[in-house]
Amino acid sequence: MNKERIQALEEQLHRAKADRLGSKAKIDLLNEIAWEIGFNDMERATVFAEQAHALSQKVSYSKGLAQSTLSLSYRDYFRANYQDAVAKVQLAKKLFTELGDRIGIANCLNGYGFAYWGLGDYEKALQHMLAGLKIFRETEQVEREAWSLTSIGGVYENLNDYDHALQYHQASLKIFQKLDHKLGEGRALSGIGTVYQGQGNDAEALKYHYRCLQIFREIGSE
Repeated sequence: MNKERIQALEEQLHRAKADRLGSKAKIDLLNEIAWEIGFNDMERATVFAEQAHALSQKVSYSKGLAQSTLSLSYRDYFRANYQDAVAKVQLAKKLFTELGDRIGIANCLNGYGFAYWGLGDYEKALQHMLAGLKIFRETEQVEREAWSLTSIGGVYENLNDYDHALQYHQASLKIFQKLDHKLGEGRALSGIGTVYQGQGNDAEALKYHYRCLQIFREIGSE
């Protein structure tokens, strides 16, 4: 979550209301804010996503409906309502496919992956996440690629495939460090630490967990 970017988007949204900006532009801003906040404050993200969803339905805006539905599917995942999450991702993916939006499709594939991960179907989770990763790479969505990599690493952890888990977390860490993305770097470090923990290598696990903790304290990520 980029706090400065969220603040700038919210200021833009307030100006849009004052300037009577068109509904579709407002919906795009609401969706962008919800997506940027994401898992860092899911309840707050949901407020923006629900506003975007209601307004999209009112003006029949497919792009806004697709993105807000996807955000709400992540809300369902966060609340462990996995079946609801799958249903919403299915609808969002249909809309993104009709729009020819490959990045939206990739985000949906990742959403499917999260939902199936929560349901304990790790093979399906990997299938969808790897398909999403392929599109992120093809469309040069580098940050999304990095998040996808560490999620895949997490699924491999659950499969006790520590070699692949470590491979994906390390690939994620390399990208986040190159982007100077501290939140992502911390998440990847946590993933690596968890892998070493699973292998019984407590000394190495503690080293990575402490590095992760230091980063999260530095950026104020509770």
